[in-house]
Amino acid sequence: MTKEPAAPSMQRVFLGWESPILHSATNYLSSRYLKNGEWDMDNVLIVLPSSLAGRRLGELLAESAEGNGYLLRPPEILTVGALPEKLYQARLPFAGDAVQVLCWAKVLRESAAEDLQPLLVDVPSAEHVKPWIDLGSMLAGLHRELSTDLMLFADVADRLKGTPEEPRWRVLARLQRRYLDELHRHDLWDIQTARRVAIDRREPATDREIIVLSAVDLNRAQRRFLDAIKANVTVLIGAPETWSNGFDPHGALNQDFWQDLQVTVDPKVLVVRSSLVDAAAEVVRQLAQLPNGTPTQEVTIGVPDDELIPILSEQLQRADVVARYGPGSPVNQSPPVRLLRAICEYLDDGTFSSFATLIRLPAVSAMLRRRKKLPISLFEVWLSHSRCGLSPCWKSSKLAIRKRR
Repeated sequence: MTKEPAAPSMQRVFLGWESPILHSATNYLSSRYLKNGEWDMDNVLIVLPSSLAGRRLGELLAESAEGNGYLLRPPEILTVGALPEKLYQARLPFAGDAVQVLCWAKVLRESAAEDLQPLLVDVPSAEHVKPWIDLGSMLAGLHRELSTDLMLFADVADRLKGTPEEPRWRVLARLQRRYLDELHRHDLWDIQTARRVAIDRREPATDREIIVLSAVDLNRAQRRFLDAIKANVTVLIGAPETWSNGFDPHGALNQDFWQDLQVTVDPKVLVVRSSLVDAAAEVVRQLAQLPNGTPTQEVTIGVPDDELIPILSEQLQRADVVARYGPGSPVNQSPPVRLLRAICEYLDDGTFSSFATLIRLPAVSAMLRRRKKLPISLFEVWLSHSRCGLSPCWKSSKLAIRKRR
């Protein structure tokens, strides 16, 4: 009996750590795809863990091509979370996050109170929308989290069969089914469920070359998509090959290996400070000692506590150092949204607290510094308020602003 040939596996390439991984990756891509002055990566798709890393890699490719006079045909660069949709064809448009939350809320709100008893101690009134939106947001997050491991609520219920938790998950499974049906009635598709269906039907396929770079943390769904196209995949790992036991076939970390690893730190490189402010100031001093021309993209600052981030950001701003917080900031904390919210709160209640919040916003402070005289301006309102408190003078100034909106 003839033995069938083994299925091709992913190729792993160890780049070492003599230089930053994006620089090493640039050199690797040059050695692999550069021929006769043409750097053709038109059929290449490079997958990275973050969009920031992707932008930086694109910059390095462009700089290398320009500096050496190469004709560059750049690859497509995307994050590992966006890779699945490149490997199968969606049959319906995907529902956005807000639509998903609203659909969950609708399904919950339309359910009979007795059906929700195993899930909720107190079932909110159908007349109040906010509690249902909050519950919908919670279930949408739980749905996304389990979907990354290709699990439905019914799968969890099956695993908990015979336990006190099973009835609760059976309720969640029925709600999940109704949620998916609700989306389908609107000709929309849940992206997490669509990925599971694509994997079950063995749809992932591509004729492009896939380069996975430094994807050290992959969920089950991402691994299954890579396995489906493994003959086209090359995994770049930022470590020497002697450390191969620290990485699995997908290039992700073997947790047991790194958890038990003993790391020796030279005491001479340790600097101890007694407060968060002193620690942030020390970071700025250490950055100042870097060689001139060191790009900020090449510097990563790790912090053990989120409380240090605002203090550190303030210290860096004072030193005119541009920094970016990796996870980013929520949209509702962005300057435009904060300004609009403060204006609305002030116009709604007109209290001293809302007014103080408004004029302390950086955008308002900067406007008042730039313009000495504003017709019925916030500066004049502030003068009226400081003189009159909540007197008719304050109310007339507020009324004037309302008329000029």
